[in-house]
Amino acid sequence: MLLRTKTALKECQEHLEATASSGTSIESYLTQHVLVLFSADIQQAIYELLEKKAEQVDQVSMRLFISTAGKMLVRGVKKEAIAGFVNYFGTDAKEKFDIYLKDKEQEITRYGNAIGSRDSVAHRKGAQVTFSEILQAVTAAELILSAVEIALEIND
Repeated sequence: MLLRTKTALKECQEHLEATASSGTSIESYLTQHVLVLFSADIQQAIYELLEKKAEQVDQVSMRLFISTAGKMLVRGVKKEAIAGFVNYFGTDAKEKFDIYLKDKEQEITRYGNAIGSRDSVAHRKGAQVTFSEILQAVTAAELILSAVEIALEIND
């Protein structure tokens, strides 16, 4: 999961090191680009988990419905929006999601900061985020996506 983001981070970091551009406006531009990829990757990962959930249903028309309707219900990638999406699968699913993320406030804050910064990049004047902050946010995003997978009881 989040392969595009991880690849972009790796390639950008290699470029910054090779050109000694860390701490420059180039790092800022690359970081902002990765933030946009990060947000899109998270949404795609949620769609992939939704597809896996749909595959657990025998009836083809129900699989199609779950996939199509679910994508319409994903309202964003902020943690609260993802929790709201999970809640569509029932309060038990939402409770599992919350329990999995309990005691992970620091990671959730890092994730929220990155997503908020992404929104600033896309809709305002940009954001001041470092590569290390994005790396931490990717780790946090993986926790959130794991919580979705557990909450929706997705069998591999």
